Amino acid sequence: MNDISQRQRLDLYVDALNRDDLPGVAACYAPDLHMTDDQVDCPSAEAAMAFHRRVALRPEILNYVDRPGRIAAEIRWTLRVRADAPDHPAGPLPKGETRSWVSFTIIDMADGRFTRIRSAPYKAAP
Repeated sequence: MNDISQRQRLDLYVDALNRDDLPGVAACYAPDLHMTDDQVDCPSAEAAMAFHRRVALRPEILNYVDRPGRIAAEIRWTLRVRADAPDHPAGPLPKGETRSWVSFTIIDMADGRFTRIRSAPYKAAP
């Protein structure tokens, strides 16, 4: 799985999210993935995929740097709610609602897959 560069893996992930290709998204995650931000905490790849089934995320990479085993990126995210989410940590979200923000995201990798994704929003997207 580590036969492609970290940037190529990130580009595959972004493309899969933007096409709603959930198997493609899952292929980027290690089983023990931990994905977290200021509102969502997914302690496994299975939990992250359950999150993706509830909301559609559309990322756009604004800036990118990496070193072996770690990616840091500035990303513009757009979230669209697929089904009513009355229990969302930010408060109830109705189906079809859209939100956008820009965040700093750090991704740790091992064997070509994401093992930890930490994201910190810093501004609402224009």
